[in-house]
Amino acid sequence: MTGTAATALAEVLSERDVHFLGLLERRVATAGRTNRPSGTLFDLERIAHVIDSDQPEIVFQPIVELASGAVVGYEALSRFRCEPSRSPDVWFAQASRVGLGIELELKAVRSALEVLGELPRCAFLSINVSAPTLCSAGLEAVLAAVPGDRVVLELTEHQRIEDYDRLNAAMAQFREGGFRLAVDDAGTGCAGFSHILKVSPDVIKLDRTITRSIDLHTARQDMATSLAALARGLGATVVAEGIETDSELDALAGIGVHEGQGYLFGRPATRPWEVLDANTSTAR
Repeated sequence: MTGTAATALAEVLSERDVHFLGLLERRVATAGRTNRPSGTLFDLERIAHVIDSDQPEIVFQPIVELASGAVVGYEALSRFRCEPSRSPDVWFAQASRVGLGIELELKAVRSALEVLGELPRCAFLSINVSAPTLCSAGLEAVLAAVPGDRVVLELTEHQRIEDYDRLNAAMAQFREGGFRLAVDDAGTGCAGFSHILKVSPDVIKLDRTITRSIDLHTARQDMATSLAALARGLGATVVAEGIETDSELDALAGIGVHEGQGYLFGRPATRPWEVLDANTSTAR
């Protein structure tokens, strides 16, 4: 698009329209160079519209210290209230495929950070980012004025990491600012022992497939015990996801898991801290 044409468009279109057209123009050019399959242009337009809308909605789930029951943090989770109805993982995967993955993640991060000042001072905020986003200049800009000691960067395992040196260099800069790194879904997919050793996280989050009915399954207990031992060697905190019963909680606490989240403590909600006192033990 020429400068003259862009100026003419700006006079008749809203700022939102111009922003959307800019996104679309850049990605269409990329699609032409990479010979993307048919149907991608429609996907591209759909993701660009999501980025330019009020989506995703951000909800927050409390993270609890198992020993005391106190809420110590909140994980920010994306929810897409638009068509087609599908999981956040699918939305982010499609955004990545059409070249808008970082843009969509950064929008979710910015939305999550808007409430940081509302959280109890003793509570941290955990935000999900992929390796490409963690290494991007965009994330560095978004977090430039954010107090690092209040934020955990939760590395998702949906994309295989190709360059650990680059990832660790980026994380080293964030750690200088007080940010912590968490490995999500530990024990499944790409988040195995080798991956954990390569990134040396501050927080290891046990996947819910390990947590579910852990009180009844020796193999799951063994896996959690191994990950807890690895965490001790790294000086990392262990967080269990998907805790739903007191029996699961007791088993995890006995293994040495430090913190947890799940329906037992609270479902994801818009502002759960308005009804949960971070200094009060959660009823069991």
